[in-house]
Amino acid sequence: MNTDTKSALPPDPPIDDASDAQSILPPYEETPSSSSRLPPPGPTPPAYQPSMLEVDLTPNKGKGPANDFDVHVYNAELVPPAALLLDGQTIYAEDAPDIPLYRVNRGLTTLGPATKAVDLDRLEQRSPDLPIILKPRSMYTLHRPHPADFVMWLRGGGGSPVERGRPDFYMHATTARAAPLGHLGLRGGSFAHWVAVPCRIDYTTKDGKDIIKAVGWDPSRTSRLFRAQKHPTRANIISWLDVTGTEVALMYETMEVLPSSADGKPQHTPRLLVTVPIRRDQRDALVAFWCCYAWAQGSGRHVEVPLPRGKNPYKASRVFN
Repeated sequence: MNTDTKSALPPDPPIDDASDAQSILPPYEETPSSSSRLPPPGPTPPAYQPSMLEVDLTPNKGKGPANDFDVHVYNAELVPPAALLLDGQTIYAEDAPDIPLYRVNRGLTTLGPATKAVDLDRLEQRSPDLPIILKPRSMYTLHRPHPADFVMWLRGGGGSPVERGRPDFYMHATTARAAPLGHLGLRGGSFAHWVAVPCRIDYTTKDGKDIIKAVGWDPSRTSRLFRAQKHPTRANIISWLDVTGTEVALMYETMEVLPSSADGKPQHTPRLLVTVPIRRDQRDALVAFWCCYAWAQGSGRHVEVPLPRGKNPYKASRVFN
Protein backbone atom coordinates (compact mmCIF):
# COMPACT_ATOMS: atom_id res chain seq x y z
CA MET A 1 0.00 0.00 0.00
CA ASN A 2 1.35 3.39 -0.96
CA THR A 3 1.74 5.61 2.12
CA ASP A 4 2.56 8.76 0.14
CA THR A 5 -0.07 11.24 1.36
CA LYS A 6 0.67 13.73 -1.42
CA SER A 7 -0.36 11.23 -4.11
CA ALA A 8 -3.55 10.41 -2.22
CA LEU A 9 -4.72 14.05 -2.22
CA PRO A 10 -6.97 15.11 -5.08
CA PRO A 11 -5.47 17.69 -7.47
CA ASP A 12 -6.47 21.38 -7.15
CA PRO A 13 -9.16 22.43 -9.58
CA PRO A 14 -7.90 24.65 -12.40
CA ILE A 15 -8.65 28.41 -12.28
CA ASP A 16 -10.40 29.39 -15.48
CA ASP A 17 -11.20 33.02 -14.67
CA ALA A 18 -9.73 35.85 -12.56
CA SER A 19 -12.99 36.03 -10.65
CA ASP A 20 -12.40 32.46 -9.48
CA ALA A 21 -8.93 33.51 -8.19
CA GLN A 22 -10.51 36.27 -6.12
CA SER A 23 -13.00 33.81 -4.70
CA ILE A 24 -10.32 31.66 -3.08
CA LEU A 25 -8.73 34.60 -1.20
CA PRO A 26 -9.78 35.19 2.40
CA PRO A 27 -12.57 37.70 2.82
CA TYR A 28 -11.44 41.40 3.10
CA GLU A 29 -11.92 42.86 6.54
CA GLU A 30 -12.46 46.57 7.04
CA THR A 31 -9.84 48.12 9.39
CA PRO A 32 -9.80 51.62 10.79
CA SER A 33 -7.66 54.00 8.77
CA SER A 34 -4.36 55.26 10.12
CA SER A 35 -5.73 58.80 10.27
CA SER A 36 -8.41 57.70 12.77
CA ARG A 37 -5.67 56.41 15.13
CA LEU A 38 -3.80 59.76 15.23
CA PRO A 39 -4.25 61.97 18.30
CA PRO A 40 -6.49 64.98 17.88
CA PRO A 41 -4.73 68.10 16.56
CA GLY A 42 -3.29 70.39 19.20
CA PRO A 43 -3.64 74.14 19.49
CA THR A 44 -2.46 76.34 16.64
CA PRO A 45 1.25 77.14 17.01
CA PRO A 46 2.10 80.75 17.81
CA ALA A 47 3.18 83.12 15.08
CA TYR A 48 6.90 83.36 14.28
CA GLN A 49 8.81 85.53 16.71
CA PRO A 50 12.15 86.83 15.38
CA SER A 51 15.24 86.06 17.44
CA MET A 52 16.87 88.88 19.34
CA LEU A 53 20.21 87.86 17.79
CA GLU A 54 20.80 87.18 14.12
CA VAL A 55 24.05 86.65 12.23
CA ASP A 56 23.65 88.05 8.72
CA LEU A 57 26.22 86.65 6.28
CA THR A 58 25.05 88.60 3.24
CA PRO A 59 27.10 91.57 2.02
CA ASN A 60 25.70 95.07 2.27
CA LYS A 61 24.03 96.29 -0.91
CA GLY A 62 22.20 99.47 -1.70
CA LYS A 63 21.38 102.20 0.79
CA GLY A 64 20.37 101.74 4.37
CA PRO A 65 21.53 102.08 7.98
CA ALA A 66 24.04 99.24 7.59
CA ASN A 67 25.78 101.11 4.76
CA ASP A 68 26.09 104.24 6.91
CA PHE A 69 28.32 102.24 9.29
CA ASP A 70 31.76 103.88 9.64
CA VAL A 71 34.34 101.16 10.23
CA HIS A 72 37.06 103.70 11.06
CA VAL A 73 35.02 105.12 13.93
CA TYR A 74 34.17 101.57 15.02
CA ASN A 75 37.87 100.60 15.10
CA ALA A 76 38.75 103.64 17.22
CA GLU A 77 36.04 103.07 19.84
CA LEU A 78 37.17 102.29 23.37
CA VAL A 79 35.95 98.89 24.54
CA PRO A 80 35.65 98.18 28.28
CA PRO A 81 37.64 95.52 30.12
CA ALA A 82 36.21 92.03 29.60
CA ALA A 83 37.00 88.35 30.03
CA LEU A 84 36.91 86.64 26.63
CA LEU A 85 36.45 82.87 26.22
CA LEU A 86 37.17 80.64 23.25
CA ASP A 87 34.43 78.03 22.93
CA GLY A 88 35.04 75.85 19.88
CA GLN A 89 35.19 78.34 17.01
CA THR A 90 33.39 81.21 18.78
CA ILE A 91 34.78 83.92 21.04
CA TYR A 92 32.47 85.77 23.40
CA ALA A 93 32.59 87.81 26.60
CA GLU A 94 31.99 85.86 29.79
CA ASP A 95 29.29 88.29 30.94
CA ALA A 96 27.46 88.15 27.56
CA PRO A 97 27.78 84.58 26.21
CA ASP A 98 24.80 84.99 23.85
CA ILE A 99 26.51 87.65 21.72
CA PRO A 100 29.61 86.32 19.92
CA LEU A 101 32.38 88.84 19.26
CA TYR A 102 34.77 86.88 17.01
CA ARG A 103 34.94 83.57 15.22
CA VAL A 104 37.63 81.36 13.69
CA ASN A 105 37.22 78.78 10.95
CA ARG A 106 39.04 76.01 12.88
CA GLY A 107 38.86 74.60 16.39
CA LEU A 108 42.15 76.01 17.67
CA THR A 109 42.51 73.79 20.73
CA THR A 110 42.43 70.60 18.63
CA LEU A 111 44.66 71.59 15.69
CA GLY A 112 47.67 69.50 14.79
CA PRO A 113 51.02 70.64 13.44
CA ALA A 114 49.91 70.18 9.80
CA THR A 115 47.53 73.17 9.87
CA LYS A 116 49.18 76.25 8.38
CA ALA A 117 46.49 78.96 8.33
CA VAL A 118 43.40 79.98 10.33
CA ASP A 119 40.94 82.78 9.48
CA LEU A 120 39.81 85.21 12.18
CA ASP A 121 36.63 87.28 11.71
CA ARG A 122 35.12 90.04 13.83
CA LEU A 123 31.34 90.03 14.30
CA GLU A 124 30.16 93.63 14.19
CA GLN A 125 26.96 95.00 15.69
CA ARG A 126 26.35 97.85 13.26
CA SER A 127 23.05 99.10 14.66
CA PRO A 128 21.68 99.45 18.22
CA ASP A 129 18.21 98.40 17.06
CA LEU A 130 16.62 95.05 17.88
CA PRO A 131 16.96 92.34 16.82
CA ILE A 132 20.76 92.45 17.17
CA ILE A 133 22.28 91.77 13.75
CA LEU A 134 25.94 90.77 13.59
CA LYS A 135 27.92 91.23 10.39
CA PRO A 136 31.19 89.27 10.01
CA ARG A 137 34.26 91.14 8.82
CA SER A 138 37.42 89.25 7.89
CA MET A 139 40.36 90.72 9.85
CA TYR A 140 43.39 88.44 9.92
CA THR A 141 44.59 85.18 8.49
CA LEU A 142 46.87 83.61 11.09
CA HIS A 143 49.86 81.72 9.71
CA ARG A 144 52.24 79.33 11.40
CA PRO A 145 55.45 79.03 9.35
CA HIS A 146 55.94 75.54 7.97
CA PRO A 147 58.92 74.11 6.06
CA ALA A 148 56.60 73.15 3.19
CA ASP A 149 55.20 76.69 2.79
CA PHE A 150 57.86 77.75 0.23
CA VAL A 151 57.66 81.26 1.71
CA MET A 152 60.89 83.26 1.50
CA TRP A 153 62.22 85.19 4.47
CA LEU A 154 63.07 88.85 3.83
CA ARG A 155 66.29 89.61 5.63
CA GLY A 156 67.25 92.98 7.00
CA GLY A 157 65.03 95.57 8.53
CA GLY A 158 67.26 96.33 11.51
CA GLY A 159 65.93 95.96 15.02
CA SER A 160 67.06 93.67 17.78
CA PRO A 161 68.24 90.07 17.19
CA VAL A 162 64.81 88.92 18.33
CA GLU A 163 63.14 91.02 15.65
CA ARG A 164 65.61 89.89 12.98
CA GLY A 165 64.65 86.22 13.45
CA ARG A 166 61.82 84.38 11.81
CA PRO A 167 58.35 84.75 13.38
CA ASP A 168 56.68 82.03 15.40
CA PHE A 169 53.39 83.23 13.90
CA TYR A 170 52.48 86.01 11.51
CA MET A 171 49.09 87.62 10.94
CA HIS A 172 48.11 88.72 7.45
CA ALA A 173 45.73 91.69 7.62
CA THR A 174 43.00 91.22 5.02
CA THR A 175 42.34 94.95 4.48
CA ALA A 176 43.43 98.22 6.05
CA ARG A 177 39.80 98.96 6.93
CA ALA A 178 39.42 95.73 8.89
CA ALA A 179 42.88 95.68 10.52
CA PRO A 180 44.41 99.18 10.55
CA LEU A 181 47.46 97.97 12.52
CA GLY A 182 48.54 96.06 9.41
CA HIS A 183 50.43 92.78 9.16
CA LEU A 184 51.85 91.59 12.48
CA GLY A 185 54.33 88.97 13.58
CA LEU A 186 55.10 87.19 16.86
CA ARG A 187 58.66 86.27 17.70
CA GLY A 188 60.41 85.16 20.86
CA GLY A 189 60.48 81.37 20.98
CA SER A 190 58.11 81.08 23.97
CA PHE A 191 54.85 82.63 25.12
CA ALA A 192 56.51 84.64 27.90
CA HIS A 193 58.98 86.25 25.46
CA TRP A 194 56.67 87.00 22.55
CA VAL A 195 57.03 90.40 20.91
CA ALA A 196 54.43 91.75 18.46
CA VAL A 197 56.11 93.67 15.63
CA PRO A 198 54.77 94.95 12.28
CA CYS A 199 55.48 92.62 9.34
CA ARG A 200 56.09 93.09 5.64
CA ILE A 201 54.46 90.60 3.26
CA ASP A 202 55.18 90.30 -0.45
CA TYR A 203 52.80 88.59 -2.87
CA THR A 204 52.78 86.85 -6.18
CA THR A 205 49.73 86.30 -8.37
CA LYS A 206 48.76 82.83 -9.55
CA ASP A 207 45.48 82.00 -11.29
CA GLY A 208 44.12 85.38 -10.32
CA LYS A 209 44.85 84.89 -6.60
CA ASP A 210 47.38 86.65 -4.39
CA ILE A 211 49.77 84.15 -2.80
CA ILE A 212 52.21 85.04 -0.04
CA LYS A 213 55.73 84.85 -1.47
CA ALA A 214 57.89 86.37 1.25
CA VAL A 215 57.58 87.57 4.84
CA GLY A 216 59.84 89.85 6.86
CA TRP A 217 59.90 92.58 9.45
CA ASP A 218 58.83 96.01 8.21
CA PRO A 219 61.86 98.35 8.31
CA SER A 220 59.60 101.41 8.14
CA ARG A 221 57.80 100.43 11.36
CA THR A 222 60.28 99.09 13.89
CA SER A 223 58.36 99.92 17.09
CA ARG A 224 56.99 97.04 19.12
CA LEU A 225 53.23 97.16 19.50
CA PHE A 226 52.94 94.74 22.42
CA ARG A 227 55.24 92.46 24.35
CA ALA A 228 54.56 89.54 26.64
CA GLN A 229 56.10 88.54 29.95
CA LYS A 230 55.46 86.12 32.77
CA HIS A 231 53.06 87.41 35.38
CA PRO A 232 55.11 88.47 38.41
CA THR A 233 52.89 86.80 41.02
CA ARG A 234 50.68 84.21 39.26
CA ALA A 235 52.00 81.06 37.61
CA ASN A 236 51.07 79.97 34.07
CA ILE A 237 49.70 83.41 33.23
CA ILE A 238 51.11 85.62 30.46
CA SER A 239 50.87 89.42 30.76
CA TRP A 240 50.65 91.61 27.67
CA LEU A 241 52.14 95.11 27.89
CA ASP A 242 51.67 98.01 25.47
CA VAL A 243 54.39 100.37 24.22
CA THR A 244 54.28 102.35 27.48
CA GLY A 245 54.78 99.24 29.62
CA THR A 246 51.20 99.24 30.90
CA GLU A 247 49.60 95.83 31.41
CA VAL A 248 46.61 95.60 29.07
CA ALA A 249 45.68 91.89 29.10
CA LEU A 250 46.27 88.51 30.72
CA MET A 251 46.38 85.26 28.76
CA TYR A 252 45.93 81.82 30.31
CA GLU A 253 44.01 78.53 30.23
CA THR A 254 41.44 77.02 32.57
CA MET A 255 39.69 73.67 32.81
CA GLU A 256 35.91 74.09 32.74
CA VAL A 257 32.69 72.84 31.21
CA LEU A 258 31.55 74.97 28.28
CA PRO A 259 28.05 75.19 26.75
CA SER A 260 29.31 73.34 23.67
CA SER A 261 30.59 70.38 25.72
CA ALA A 262 28.44 67.45 24.60
CA ASP A 263 29.82 65.07 27.24
CA GLY A 264 29.74 67.57 30.08
CA LYS A 265 33.44 67.10 30.82
CA PRO A 266 35.79 70.00 31.57
CA GLN A 267 38.12 70.92 28.75
CA HIS A 268 41.01 73.27 28.08
CA THR A 269 39.49 76.74 27.78
CA PRO A 270 41.71 79.62 26.58
CA ARG A 271 40.93 82.91 28.33
CA LEU A 272 41.90 86.48 27.50
CA LEU A 273 41.31 88.99 30.28
CA VAL A 274 41.46 92.56 28.92
CA THR A 275 42.27 94.59 32.04
CA VAL A 276 41.97 98.19 30.78
CA PRO A 277 39.80 100.07 28.27
CA ILE A 278 41.55 99.97 24.88
CA ARG A 279 40.77 100.75 21.26
CA ARG A 280 38.83 98.10 19.42
CA ASP A 281 41.55 97.59 16.79
CA GLN A 282 44.09 97.00 19.58
CA ARG A 283 41.81 94.42 21.16
CA ASP A 284 41.46 92.78 17.74
CA ALA A 285 45.25 92.42 17.60
CA LEU A 286 45.34 90.98 21.15
CA VAL A 287 42.64 88.48 20.16
CA ALA A 288 44.77 87.45 17.17
CA PHE A 289 47.81 86.91 19.46
CA TRP A 290 45.60 84.98 21.86
CA CYS A 291 44.35 82.73 19.05
CA CYS A 292 47.98 81.97 18.15
CA TYR A 293 48.57 81.10 21.81
CA ALA A 294 45.57 78.72 21.84
CA TRP A 295 46.77 77.21 18.54
CA ALA A 296 50.26 76.61 19.94
CA GLN A 297 48.86 75.11 23.15
CA GLY A 298 46.62 72.76 21.20
CA SER A 299 49.47 71.68 18.93
CA GLY A 300 51.60 70.98 22.00
CA ARG A 301 48.95 68.57 23.27
CA HIS A 302 48.59 66.91 19.88
CA VAL A 303 49.60 63.23 19.88
CA GLU A 304 51.00 61.96 16.61
CA VAL A 305 49.32 58.80 15.30
CA PRO A 306 51.99 56.33 14.10
CA LEU A 307 51.70 55.51 10.42
CA PRO A 308 51.14 51.79 9.66
CA ARG A 309 54.16 50.02 8.27
CA GLY A 310 54.33 50.21 4.47
CA LYS A 311 51.82 53.08 4.17
CA ASN A 312 54.33 55.90 3.71
CA PRO A 313 55.75 55.85 0.17
CA TYR A 314 58.25 58.60 0.98
CA LYS A 315 60.26 56.55 3.47
CA ALA A 316 61.94 53.56 1.89
CA SER A 317 62.63 52.03 5.30
CA ARG A 318 58.88 51.66 5.90
CA VAL A 319 58.28 50.05 2.51
CA PHE A 320 61.22 47.73 1.99
CA ASN A 321 62.43 46.86 5.53
